[in-house]
Amino acid sequence: MRLKNEDIVEELRRKNANAMEFIIEKYSNLLYKVVHSVLGSYGDGDYMEECINDVFLSIWSNIDKFIGDERKFKNWICAIAKHKSIDYSRKKARLRLLDNIDDLNIVGNEYVEERLILKEFKDEILTHINKLSELDKNIFLKKYFREMSVEEIANELGLTRGNVNTHLSRSRKVLRGKLKDSFVEVI
Repeated sequence: MRLKNEDIVEELRRKNANAMEFIIEKYSNLLYKVVHSVLGSYGDGDYMEECINDVFLSIWSNIDKFIGDERKFKNWICAIAKHKSIDYSRKKARLRLLDNIDDLNIVGNEYVEERLILKEFKDEILTHINKLSELDKNIFLKKYFREMSVEEIANELGLTRGNVNTHLSRSRKVLRGKLKDSFVEVI
C-alpha cells in the first residue's frame, strides 16, 4: 500500500503499521539530527538509537494527541525528539555525575568513619546540585560533567557567553556556601 503525505497522520491514528514504516523511513535522518544536536557528546551510537526508538514509540503511542495536518506533523515529531533527547541527556548527566562523584577518593582512606563522611558529603553535593534552578543545574552539569566550553553551552542553549558565565558563577557561589561547613568536616 502506497501512502500519501496527506493520509499519513490518519493512517497512524488507525494504527497502520505501514504508516509507521513510512514515518521511520521518511523522518529517521531528520530525527537523528535533532537527537544528535541535543545529546552531543552523550550521543554514542547505541544511546542515540535507543533515544530515536523511544521517539518513534512516542509518536505511535501519542498520535491521537496530535492536532493538525502533515505540515505541522513534522514540527510535532521534532518537538518529541527534542524533549526525548533532553530527557536522555539529563539521565546520562545524572549517571555521569554519580560516576564522577564515586571517583572522588581520599588517597589512602582506609577508615570506615572517613568513608562514611565522604559518602555523606557526596550525597550532600548531589542534593545541593539538584536544588539549583533547572537552567543553573543544566549549565553547571554541561560545564563540569559534560566538559563543554562556555561557548558550546551558550550556542546550545541560545544564551550569550556572559549569561552562561553568570549562571556558572552563581551556581558555584551557592554550592560553595552550602558545602563550606561540610567540606571543613571532611578535611
